[in-house]
Amino acid sequence: MNIEQNELLDKAKEQINLVEYARTVLQSHEFKRVGKSTFVEECPVCKGHEHFSIYTNENYYNSFSGCCKGGSIIDFMMEVEHLSQKDAIRKTLELAGYGERMGVVSGKCSKDNHTKEKIALDADNHEPVAVVPHTKSPDFTSLILKTYSLVSETDYFLNRGLSVKTIEQYKLGYHPEGINYAIKESEMLKENENELMKAYKYFLPVWDADNVCRYFITRLDEGTVPSWANNHGKIHNPKGMKIRLFNDRYMHGYKVQEEFVFITEGIFDALSLEEFDYPAIALNSVENATLFLEILSQAPENIRSKTFILIPDNDNAGERLSVRLEEGFKKLGLVVKVIKLPAEYKDCNEFLVDNRAGIKNYIQKHLNIIQRNDFANDYIDDFRQAIVHASEKRVMGTGFKGLDEKLGGGLYPGLYVIGAISSLGKTTLVLQIADNVALDGDDVLFFSLEMGRHELISRSVSRELHTLNPRNKYSARGIRHGTCPIELLDKGLDSYKGIGRNVAIAEGNFDLGVKEIRERVEQNIRIRGKKPLVVVDYLQILKPLNQRMNDKQANDYNISELKRISRDYDIPIIAISSLNRMNYTSAIGYESFKETGAIEYSADVVLGMQLSGIADVSRAKTETDKRDLVNKLKNQDPREIEVVIIKQRDGVPYGSQDFKYFAKVNFFKEVS
Repeated sequence: MNIEQNELLDKAKEQINLVEYARTVLQSHEFKRVGKSTFVEECPVCKGHEHFSIYTNENYYNSFSGCCKGGSIIDFMMEVEHLSQKDAIRKTLELAGYGERMGVVSGKCSKDNHTKEKIALDADNHEPVAVVPHTKSPDFTSLILKTYSLVSETDYFLNRGLSVKTIEQYKLGYHPEGINYAIKESEMLKENENELMKAYKYFLPVWDADNVCRYFITRLDEGTVPSWANNHGKIHNPKGMKIRLFNDRYMHGYKVQEEFVFITEGIFDALSLEEFDYPAIALNSVENATLFLEILSQAPENIRSKTFILIPDNDNAGERLSVRLEEGFKKLGLVVKVIKLPAEYKDCNEFLVDNRAGIKNYIQKHLNIIQRNDFANDYIDDFRQAIVHASEKRVMGTGFKGLDEKLGGGLYPGLYVIGAISSLGKTTLVLQIADNVALDGDDVLFFSLEMGRHELISRSVSRELHTLNPRNKYSARGIRHGTCPIELLDKGLDSYKGIGRNVAIAEGNFDLGVKEIRERVEQNIRIRGKKPLVVVDYLQILKPLNQRMNDKQANDYNISELKRISRDYDIPIIAISSLNRMNYTSAIGYESFKETGAIEYSADVVLGMQLSGIADVSRAKTETDKRDLVNKLKNQDPREIEVVIIKQRDGVPYGSQDFKYFAKVNFFKEVS
């Protein structure tokens, strides 16, 4: 957003326990705590079971069936209680005890109008934002110099690995009274003094190109936080002022000698690089990536032509930041390079404190690579590190021993494409693999562009009933139409719950594309902390980038983007593909797939399903005889199916595995 989000509203949302609030609203619902989540037995949105959850520590709710948008307490009030956004904001402020301090009607202040802040709604995002009228541009230079004069009273900055040179260059400061001192000194700060504000003792100025400090950030002295302060961050931005990025002067005309500029998350990470005279900008938060891109988009051409190098933190937030900036730079027609830190360090500052010479050599080595001085020896350490940590990557088993052996152990990160003619059970086989993965504890995001959620669940339940007792032969359609006795159905549903808690089924018609898939993957990793298996059923229905694309262009683009998602998030993706009609009576190969170019070159693994008797079909004399034989083989119960490996980038280049397909009960059985 272009304007800073209202801090008072954020504080109100933090102070209200969403689980406890939901209990008061959903008094007849059963709540169940599982790990860090609290599940609501019956979803208040769609009335489904065991998919509506509240993340206790994050004060955030979501539904893994995709039936609701999810979000904060304000979103909960709007979606579950059907309040307007204005009423939800008002109620949240009142519950937190801020009703007297802030009005929300038409963006006007309340009757008790002692504050200069007001709440408005951002037109693009419909989020509350703070608007603080300033009569003059702030200048904190004098204040910062006073805090710098006291820096010798603390060894905090030295303990963070910073030299006297850097402390002096940036005029890093300290004051025993923390922000309270700054509030007394400057009329530009619209905050109240209290014991928590006193704990923010370390001052980090943001200098402009003209060497004036118009913004600063303070860092917490964690040992002096008062016992009553439950919600506080490690850094504090001045309330009511637009967020600034540390060293954003590098994009506003401040001279940079080097042809590159580093980007980090935290200020101390940027300062760690500045120790070696590397220009570095700190975002201060992953959420400020958008602000960075806005500033860069308006920067002079000589700045935009620099090589920007991101060094993200070694965590999920760092992964998200890498993806967001790569996408943002791409839209600007620019490229950002990414340097990944060694796995044993969370960020640059931790690396600096532990091994000063090590981080200097590590950065210089990667600069050599980026600047095309890429001798093989520069890659050896990274190569070894990748091998050492390879065992930490979880391979997802398909649930079929023979198929796993031929795939080198199971599903690895990468793009898998599987195709078959109609009635061979390609969706059923992939759904069974997905259910096996979910039962093993991994998450699955199943993007169903053709079938509805109930249809897929009924297929799984049909299989579960047959697995419980082979005499149970209830079809998916029969289950949906109520032909299965309710007592038996409940047994099947109980069995399926072990799967369903890890499977999210996203329905889509012709409005679902790779952008939505990427967003959902990122959300799952952020909220669940787990990298999912992604299934796309099926490829040819995915939304094209634009309607002017022909089928081949759309297919090539979607294949390339699915491959990019698998690489960016290090996850396996299975895309189901249709086949050309001319290949319905012949053995499967690359030419069988519709628009095969991108599949052949971009997919890591290409699998084909065919009737086991397809060789006999190929030898028939006429097309009529061939089709008759195909129909005869399809009518077998069970059908005999062969899964063929057409391509495998890092495994056996060709192989096959036989299955028996019990179509009525949606069940595949591997044949030894």
